[in-house]
Amino acid sequence: MFGNLAFIHRAYCLTYNTPSEMLMPLRNPIYMKDTSTNEVVFQAEVTGRNADLRRLQNLSPDYHIVDGEHHKKYIIQRKDRIAWYRRGNTKADREAILSGLADYHAKIRCDICCISAPTDLWYLKRTVSGTKIVNRYGLTLMLAAMHRLSELARYDPQGLATHLSGKENWLLTEFIELAPSQFVDELACEMTGLEFRLPGVRS
Repeated sequence: MFGNLAFIHRAYCLTYNTPSEMLMPLRNPIYMKDTSTNEVVFQAEVTGRNADLRRLQNLSPDYHIVDGEHHKKYIIQRKDRIAWYRRGNTKADREAILSGLADYHAKIRCDICCISAPTDLWYLKRTVSGTKIVNRYGLTLMLAAMHRLSELARYDPQGLATHLSGKENWLLTEFIELAPSQFVDELACEMTGLEFRLPGVRS
C-alpha cells in the first residue's frame, strides 16, 4: 500500500532499496477531444529525465506514446477512448455519454495519483520490479494503511515497536505526518467535485 501512495513513494523506495520508482511525473493531464473521430481521450506530458524511451518502456499496457521528443517532451494517451456527443443528440444520449465519461474517469483514477501541494503534482503508475500496483484509489489505500497501523497499535504493540525502531521508522513517520492533510484534501475533492490546493507561502 505504501509503495502506491505518491506522497511517500520515494521514502518507500529508499527504505526498501527498490531499483526504480513506480511513479512517473506528469504535466498537463487533460481530456482531449479528437475532432477527426469525435472521441475523448486522456492525455498527459512526460518531461525531464522521464522523457526517455527506456523509461517509457515500463508504461502501463493501457497507455501509449502518441507524440515523441519535442523539446524533451513526450505525449502519452490512454489507449481506450469514449465517443463524444454531437449536435442533434438527445438529452438522454448526452446523459449516457457523460455517464460513460464518469466510468472512464473512474478507471483512470486508479492509474493516476496526486500529491496535495501548492502546485499540480500528478503521477502515473508504471510497471517496475520491486513494487506491485494496487488497483485502488489513494483514499482507499490511506484508509487501509491507517486501519492496519491501528490494528498493530491495539493488538500487536510489540510488533509496531519493532517497525518503529527499525528501518521502517522513517517511512512510517512520513506516512503518519503527511497522510492526514493528503486524506482530507482528497476527501474534500470527492465530496465537492472541486480541486483544492494547499495555499502557497510567501517568503
